[in-house]
Amino acid sequence: MADFTETIVIRGEDCDYDPVNRIARIMCENCGHMNEVELEIENNEPQFMGFVCENCGTYNAPGD
Repeated sequence: MADFTETIVIRGEDCDYDPVNRIARIMCENCGHMNEVELEIENNEPQFMGFVCENCGTYNAPGD
């Protein structure tokens, strides 16, 4: 179970972040629903492989 104890900036937005499980809550670009997305941190920058919104089904492209 994720324990969101930190905040991380993704696409200019503050997102809840679980540093132990490397999961962030990222907003869907289409509907604004918060999705739990696995992240990698490279050069102190969060990166993800993209995700499909669990609410509207929109694919959110990879980003940092």
